[in-house]
Amino acid sequence: MLVRARQSRFITISELDALLASCESIARELRKSAADVRALPDKLSGSKFVELRDMEHGVARYHATNIERAAKFYEDAIDKIIQLKAVEGLDPRVVDRPGQYRPARSYVRHLARHINRPLYATLATVASVALDCRITKDQVIEWTRGAKGP
Repeated sequence: MLVRARQSRFITISELDALLASCESIARELRKSAADVRALPDKLSGSKFVELRDMEHGVARYHATNIERAAKFYEDAIDKIIQLKAVEGLDPRVVDRPGQYRPARSYVRHLARHINRPLYATLATVASVALDCRITKDQVIEWTRGAKGP
């Protein structure tokens, strides 16, 4: 299945999947890098050969914040890709059944993939709020049957 992009370009499911995986990986790495940058002055200040000033701690915080903004940008892109796949019914993890819950099922299964032990009621609440519809714990249990966690 193909989806028309803004500039009359079609995007395939595999391209969306690759883009989603790439964005998830980059966002994770950026979050880790921001934490490393934020911690660097403290690591260096332990050395008797390097003396850091308060200004350098502030500079590290400034750069870490900018890196976190970049990570947030990628996380927003991830949300848009998931939403596009759910709305268009492009998520291959979802069995193609008729019904009104296709986007919700896709979203719940995606969330469940990132949790070792799904908390069904919590997933139902998160999905209900995010998608602005009523999703029950029983629906989440049914939809996540067979979904693999990390």
